[in-house]
Amino acid sequence: NLLRLNGGQYVAEVTAMLTEDGDAHPKLYDGLVTVLAAVSRSDDPLPLLIGYQHLALQEAGLWPEFGRCVVTDRAAPEGRAAFFSVAQGGLVSHDDAEPIRGKRLGPAAVLSAVRRKDWEDKTREGIFELFDYAIAHTAGKQPVTSQTILRILQDTE
Repeated sequence: NLLRLNGGQYVAEVTAMLTEDGDAHPKLYDGLVTVLAAVSRSDDPLPLLIGYQHLALQEAGLWPEFGRCVVTDRAAPEGRAAFFSVAQGGLVSHDDAEPIRGKRLGPAAVLSAVRRKDWEDKTREGIFELFDYAIAHTAGKQPVTSQTILRILQDTE
């Protein structure tokens, strides 16, 4: 299964991108061992990969704010798309987004699933892409395997 193979490579690559030699991240490394074993047996590894993206961003101290605008501190309304900026650390309301460079529009359904931490949601490909975007911008480059995973997902639709 190509998704399992590339998924295993992806989580290893993300781990290497977000950590440095000698970093003590026991939860992250335990999570890596767990997800590699689970992905190798799963018929549907995408929710496992998303769960690992979430863990990696959290353990690296890079988990974005998805519940409020990071500029105004206003609660993000449920059921609405919002701009997402890695540099700002999370969501940015439409009113505050214009001067901010490097932002991406997060679809309402994807943001709602992220807030619920529902990696099984029908929007999971969008969740994977959003988290991959956060990882890529944090690390300064996109994981090589992410484009392969996205192509595999498109081919299986």
